[in-house]
Amino acid sequence: MIRDKLVGDSPVHDVLRSDEPESFGFGVLSDFDDDADESYKESGYSISSDEDNLDLVSEESIDEGVFDDRKKKNKSKEVTTDDGWCSDPVDDDDEILSVYGSDDDAPKHPVYKEGQDMTNFKLMVGMKFKSTREFKFVLSDVSVKGGIEVVFYKNEKSRITVVCKEEECEWKIHASLVMGGPTFQIKTLKGRHTCSKAATSWLANYKYLAKKIEQVVRENPNVKTNQLINYIKRECGVNVSKWKAVRAKKYALQSIKGVDNVQYEILMDYCETVLKYNPGSRIIIRAREDCVAPTFGKLYYSLSGLKMNFLTSCRPIIGLDGCFLKTVHGGQLLTAIGRDGNDGMVPIAIAIVEIENRDTWTWFLRELLEDIGGLGENKWTFISDRQKGLIKALKDLVPDSEHSFILEDREKPIISMLEGIRTKLMRKTQERKAGMEKYPGKICPNILKKIEKCQDISRSCFPVYSGDLEYQVQYATAYGVVRKALCGYPCCHACAAIAHNRQKIEDFVDICYTKVEYLKGYTYFIHAVPGEIDYCKSESQPLNL
Repeated sequence: MIRDKLVGDSPVHDVLRSDEPESFGFGVLSDFDDDADESYKESGYSISSDEDNLDLVSEESIDEGVFDDRKKKNKSKEVTTDDGWCSDPVDDDDEILSVYGSDDDAPKHPVYKEGQDMTNFKLMVGMKFKSTREFKFVLSDVSVKGGIEVVFYKNEKSRITVVCKEEECEWKIHASLVMGGPTFQIKTLKGRHTCSKAATSWLANYKYLAKKIEQVVRENPNVKTNQLINYIKRECGVNVSKWKAVRAKKYALQSIKGVDNVQYEILMDYCETVLKYNPGSRIIIRAREDCVAPTFGKLYYSLSGLKMNFLTSCRPIIGLDGCFLKTVHGGQLLTAIGRDGNDGMVPIAIAIVEIENRDTWTWFLRELLEDIGGLGENKWTFISDRQKGLIKALKDLVPDSEHSFILEDREKPIISMLEGIRTKLMRKTQERKAGMEKYPGKICPNILKKIEKCQDISRSCFPVYSGDLEYQVQYATAYGVVRKALCGYPCCHACAAIAHNRQKIEDFVDICYTKVEYLKGYTYFIHAVPGEIDYCKSESQPLNL
């Protein structure tokens, strides 16, 4: 069964989903028992866990009341901070306290941003996080990288208190929800760590490590275990066993594949949405023939704004290239690219296929020519880097076209990849248009620079007129014959001949390199596409991977 589906183009916003427990990065009893280092299991410490709490205390300290002074309760009250918000009624532990001499000396409520550089990152009083889970993971990351062994004294959905495992150390951090909402804020940060750094950490369980190595595994699913161990040591500063690294990699792969599977299930909805917001675009999804259930086979993706830009203002030259997709599922990305009047690349269409061969290139080129017009309507010149099967496909479909060879240069789930491409092109299109509108010249700036360079060289060229606007030009010890500019603007030999004939250089520049013609192409643009929550609902069955 072959099924074709026409759809628009688009990218992804937040498609990532997770079924991980609320205590990600810290582990609950069942996760921790499997993960813990042997050194921890023999250390005399234990974990007790219920739905909301996770406590790590010394067995010897339970009867001695080592933590009694940390459990003193005070009357509840509201806390009002400098930025005007009030917390819910909380204990005195929820007051904003710091090692700084006064509040004026401390930073003013910075907000943690996921993915920010953690090289010199420090927790500070007032710092806000978008959720309890994010705070836990960041605290875990800081503790693991800093070699700090900590105890979760309070681990509730609304507030968390963590102290150092060493009883002599006065370090303590406390954070809680802001006004009952999802935002989590550090309210207390006392003392400084005086204990030595640990080479291992119970917080570095397989789920935490999976999060840290996910990008490495995504880019290279076959990465060796020893390489992961070295990467973890370098990035997190902890030693992990081989079996823990293996388990972390397995969990990371499951997470990556889970995200990919979800995106393939909503791929039809995404494509319908792209078509709705970008009329005239063309997306073809073809299912595999050897599967009973609808299973993704290949995809053709062309945005109307880019196609019309190419047809309106670009020269009839098309670059073809293919490269591997850096995902756990593999595959190939095929591309067709034009060049605008300012020598900028204009992607015309892309395709995602399982393998790169004559059949897939033939399919891609057939759909491309359907979009831009076949040889009966236009004379196309194709440029490629001799990809597998491409030369045979070109001979089959466009036997009279000219082609030379270049090389060009992928690693997200399918919708994320398409959406990322679409968003970048949407932004780039408008940046190019706005920049050219401000440009005062007649000839596009990048082309003008090339012409000026040719003019500089032409001063060392000596033209000799031979008749009928033909020149023989000497440059150093070589001779050239000037008849017609092949690239659309004069080379150094032609510049010398034009200057000898007392004519203007711009009169010999092809119209496609002018500002006016350039802006004609950029009157077409790529429309914005909403996120997953607002996708159109396709009548087609969800695809499997």
